[in-house]
Amino acid sequence: MDLEWIKIMERLKSSTDSIGAAKTTWKLLSRELLDIKNNFKGGNSITRRDLLKLKDSWVSTAPFIDADGNYFVLYIDDQAVSWRRGHRSDPKYHVSWCNTLEEMEKIGRRGRYKAKYNIENNQFKIFNGRITINKELNVCKNCLKKLAYKGYESFIGVNEKQIYENFNIYRFSQEHKNLNLKNPTHQLHSANYVKDWSKISRETKAEQNYYCGECNNDFSGNKQYLHVHHINGVKSDNRKQNLAVLCKDCHSKQAHHSHMR
Repeated sequence: MDLEWIKIMERLKSSTDSIGAAKTTWKLLSRELLDIKNNFKGGNSITRRDLLKLKDSWVSTAPFIDADGNYFVLYIDDQAVSWRRGHRSDPKYHVSWCNTLEEMEKIGRRGRYKAKYNIENNQFKIFNGRITINKELNVCKNCLKKLAYKGYESFIGVNEKQIYENFNIYRFSQEHKNLNLKNPTHQLHSANYVKDWSKISRETKAEQNYYCGECNNDFSGNKQYLHVHHINGVKSDNRKQNLAVLCKDCHSKQAHHSHMR
């Protein structure tokens, strides 16, 4: 092991220790698995059997983060059978290893999966039996249950239909950005708010005209119920793209914010 690699491993250990991450073991991939990984990451389909082989190399399966620390979602692009049967709204994409994928693993159902690394939108390339089209797909509901996303299926009175219909891949990845242990967003960040946080918070709310970014309600007359949320969980990261204006109710539904209810 050369000196540069030792330094990389030491930095990684320091980063994971600083955020209290669980210890894990990194290993080189076999030539067979490396070929599968390159094929998969290149946007090509791989068999269910190859997918299972690759699964153990991922940093996370809920949400999906690959061995290089990159977010992706899973989907099957060949939907010809579904389209022939008229079920044109059936195909879903997966953001976690949910019950649907578990069942497919158990019954040995054949399928071909692709990874979508472009997470800026919900558009997917789907083959409908005649041509390949761009189609906006919905997230798998079992994935939302697996992650208990924003209280989905938790019996706390949330609007599950709204959560499902408004799910956005990019926003979801930003909410879980701090899970990327191979490329932490803030290796030496402070756990505390910055000194001028009150000013930043007031200005951010004003810029959004005191509207909640989730429920879109106007809180200009009840500003005390409006909060500013750090999307990646880092209190010292006050970049505009990391700040979301949310009402108290919507804020409480974010990951690890149930104490606000």
